[in-house]
Amino acid sequence: MSAIATRRVSRFAFRLVCRLAPAASFAWIVALGAAPCAQATLGSDAGSISTDVATLGASAQPVSAALASGVTRHTLTLPSGTVVHEYVSAAGRVFAVAWQGPMLPPLKQLLGTTHFTHYTQAVNAAQTSGTMRRHTNVVLDDLVVMSAGHMGAFSGAAYLRSAMPAGFSMNDIQ
Repeated sequence: MSAIATRRVSRFAFRLVCRLAPAASFAWIVALGAAPCAQATLGSDAGSISTDVATLGASAQPVSAALASGVTRHTLTLPSGTVVHEYVSAAGRVFAVAWQGPMLPPLKQLLGTTHFTHYTQAVNAAQTSGTMRRHTNVVLDDLVVMSAGHMGAFSGAAYLRSAMPAGFSMNDIQ
C-alpha cells in the first residue's frame, strides 16, 4: 500500500472514530446512568450493606451484638486491609461509619453522593484557606466527618447528627 493510500485510510479511520465516538460515549453514559446504584450510605437502609460487601469486594464478619440503644455494628474488611464499621439504628438505617487501616475506604460509596459532595466542598475550602492538616474535621449542619492519618495508617468516622439514636454518642463509634 502506498503512503498516500495509507494516509487516506488513516484519515478515513480517524474521521469515522471522531463521528462515532460521541454517539458511543452517549450510549455508554445512558447505559451507566440507567443502571441502578444501590449502596449502603449514611441514611440508607441496613439491607444495602450486602451491596457494599459485593461492590467493595469486602469480606463481612457476623453482625456484632446489639450496642447501646439497639444499634448494631456491621464490620467489613476491604481487600486493602482497611476495616469499615457501619452502624445501624434500631429503625434499620445506617447512621454512622468508621474506618481504620492502611488505605482510605471509598468515601463516596460510604457517605453517598450528596454527603460526599458536601464533604469534598468543605475539604476543598479548608485546603484553599490553608487550614488543612493531617487531621480533618468537617462539621456541617447534619454531617460530621472526622479523618486522620498518613501513608499506611488512616482512621476516621462519619455520622449524621439527626439520625444518631438517643443514648448513643459519637464516642461509641469506633
